[in-house]
Amino acid sequence: MNGIVGTTGPTFRGRSALLPTQSTSYDHRMTSIDLETISVESRAATFGAMSDPIRLSILDQLTEDQRCVCDLQETLEIAPNLLSYHLRILREAGLVESARRGRWVDYRIAENAAALVAAALPQQIIGEMSG
Repeated sequence: MNGIVGTTGPTFRGRSALLPTQSTSYDHRMTSIDLETISVESRAATFGAMSDPIRLSILDQLTEDQRCVCDLQETLEIAPNLLSYHLRILREAGLVESARRGRWVDYRIAENAAALVAAALPQQIIGEMSG
């Protein structure tokens, strides 16, 4: 293993909502999402993960580049345990990935994050976006 912490997928009310096509291995990320296999709970969990201003700020910072938790801590100015909580929510939703580097943990946007968000949208909206 290359130090990547796997994800279990979105959660809803404490239950895992692992997508059937989602892999927990960094090397086997899902590249496309079959909308038919995604439950309403999984879709809601994706939006739930993005529904907090702190988590949106984290995602904004990670769009620039991967960042160490210590760097995120400095810019967000929240308690370390609260930052860990928000990072866990994003990681479980499959929106971010983490890699351990000695004592440090680096986070980055998951390669399939955009696909997860798009798949969580209702079909009609997706159709309107694509054409």
